[in-house]
Amino acid sequence: MQITPELVEFLTPLAIQWAAEEEAFALKHGEPLNEAELRYAKKIGIQFPEQVRLFKVADMPSPKNTILKKAADEMGNQLSNADGLTLNKAIFIKQNHWRNLRLIVHELAHTAQYERNGGLSLLRQFILEYSEYPNGSLEREAISVEEKFFGPR
Repeated sequence: MQITPELVEFLTPLAIQWAAEEEAFALKHGEPLNEAELRYAKKIGIQFPEQVRLFKVADMPSPKNTILKKAADEMGNQLSNADGLTLNKAIFIKQNHWRNLRLIVHELAHTAQYERNGGLSLLRQFILEYSEYPNGSLEREAISVEEKFFGPR
């Protein structure tokens, strides 16, 4: 599936609605950052690290909206293969990577991106860069932050 400007404009509000629901659930049921994670969040520049929540999952959340799910599947749904997923202040971590500090720092870099760019509206850029993963600017920045603290992958 080719990501056209029209497709991005169509999918963005659907993605924001889905992400807002997933974020709300994770913020309610997730765990706050521990002391080490808080220190990294502050170093990364997150304004409100105490609001961030980690949520342990067996599988990454997947859109329930059939149109959004079909589009994600056709674009090569990286969500299902991810070990972590950040939706604004909610960070979903697969249970076999729970409290992996390197992964959490990577995801905290995404939280900082959401803060700098107006929250969930940043999903528009994530959709634009979806087919470039992991070479889009947002993912490259998160990798750079991760490697700054932990060295090359």
